[in-house]
Amino acid sequence: MSVKENIAIVTGASSGIGAEISRHFKNEDGLEIWLVARRVDRMESLASELKARGAAVRVLGLDLQQESSWAELEAQVKMSGRRVSWLVNNAGYGYSGRVEDEPLANLEGMIQLNVRSLASITRRLLPFMDRGSRIVNVASSIAFVPVAGHAVYAATKAFVLSFSLSLREELRPRGITVSAVCPGPVGTEFWDAAGVNAPPTFLVENASNTAFLAVEKSAQGKAIILTGALAWGARLIGALVPSTWLVRLTTSRINR
Repeated sequence: MSVKENIAIVTGASSGIGAEISRHFKNEDGLEIWLVARRVDRMESLASELKARGAAVRVLGLDLQQESSWAELEAQVKMSGRRVSWLVNNAGYGYSGRVEDEPLANLEGMIQLNVRSLASITRRLLPFMDRGSRIVNVASSIAFVPVAGHAVYAATKAFVLSFSLSLREELRPRGITVSAVCPGPVGTEFWDAAGVNAPPTFLVENASNTAFLAVEKSAQGKAIILTGALAWGARLIGALVPSTWLVRLTTSRINR
C-alpha cells in the first residue's frame, strides 16, 4: 500500500514512547504524522522538530479520557479524506496502590483511557484503513502477570494484549496487521505519574529503542513485540508459573 497522502496517528504523543514513535516515522515518504494528546505545547515543540527534518505533521489537542474526543478524532480523519496507514494507540497511564485505597477517579480513569478509549478509537478508524495498514497497541509486560498493587493497571494491559491478538485474526482477511507492544520498565514519566519509584537504571529500557523496535517489528508483522529482557522474562514466567502463585508473591510484597 502506498503511504502517499496517508496518515500515521499516534496517541499519547506528547512524551515518552509516543513521542519517540513519532520520531521514527519522520522518513516515511508522503506520510503525515498526527500527534494526539492533551499537552499541546509539548506536541508543538515535537512537531517543530519533526518538520525541521522534513516531516509533515499535524497536532490535535484532545483529551482521550473524554468520549467526545474519540468522535472528534474520527471526524477529523473523515474530513481529511485520507487513509490511515498507522494507528498507534499509546495513550494510557498507571497508578500504584491497593484497589481499596485508590482514588476512584484514578481507577475509572485508567479503564477509560487504557481500555475504552483504545477500543473505541480503533473501531472508529478501521473504516479508514486499507490492506497494509498497521495498528500498534502499546500494552506492557505486566499484561502477562497479575500484580497485586497494580491490579487495575495490569488488568487494562492484559485487555490490550488479548484485544490485539483477537483483532489481529479478525483483520487478517483485510490485510491489516495488529501488533501488541509489551515493553518492560521504560525510562519515561510513567513512574512519577504512577506514584512509584523507577527500577534500577540497568533494568530500564531506553524509550527511543523501545519505539524503534515497536515500529520495526510491527512493519515485519510481529503479533507480540517484546522490547527488553524483563519483558521476555515476564512472558516466560507468565507462561510457566501459575498465576495464583505469582500474584501471591506480589501480595506478600505489599503486605509487608
